[in-house]
Amino acid sequence: MIYDLSYFQNNIFIPNLVTDGSDIVSENDEVLSVIKQSDVKFLTDCFGFNFAKEVLESVEPDGTVKASASQLIKDLIDGDASLDWQGLRFSVNDYKFSLMANYAFCQYLTKNNTKLTTIGNVKDNAENGQVRSNWSKYVIAWNEMMLMRDCIYNNYRRDWYYNTTIKQNTYGISLEEYILNKEGLHISKFKKYELVNSFGL
Repeated sequence: MIYDLSYFQNNIFIPNLVTDGSDIVSENDEVLSVIKQSDVKFLTDCFGFNFAKEVLESVEPDGTVKASASQLIKDLIDGDASLDWQGLRFSVNDYKFSLMANYAFCQYLTKNNTKLTTIGNVKDNAENGQVRSNWSKYVIAWNEMMLMRDCIYNNYRRDWYYNTTIKQNTYGISLEEYILNKEGLHISKFKKYELVNSFGL
């Protein structure tokens, strides 16, 4: 796996994930299942299936990039300072980032249609209370991923998102910009995603 459960923190926090080996009931199996499916989809949408498969097969189960992996794949995963590319995963102090983890978080919310609370995941039930949606968490996670993934040249969309959420892209260049500038990578398979807002538009 390119990233692990420890990446699900802050904006993409999922309750009841166990990362310390504790033997308690957790969401680990469900999230790991979503990760496996969403990683293939995410990378295929960026590079096509064959290269996506090569990237995923270049990583050990513990997240270590295999010594036999090409430098192209190593730079893609762990960053390329010469192009200001942070990588598919990176960390600042103890905070871990991965645009792929953001994507998996959104797929997890979509698949489970649950509310994330401090006691765990709660299904919608309006019988005894007011139902509140996870859509705002989805929007923040998705748009944060978008800043790291796509070139966003439409000034209206960029201004709306910067002014309401992150203000600026602090992650270096986007994945799309990296593909465009990195010799050996090809943009022809890259599928554009769209920003979303609190209205679902």
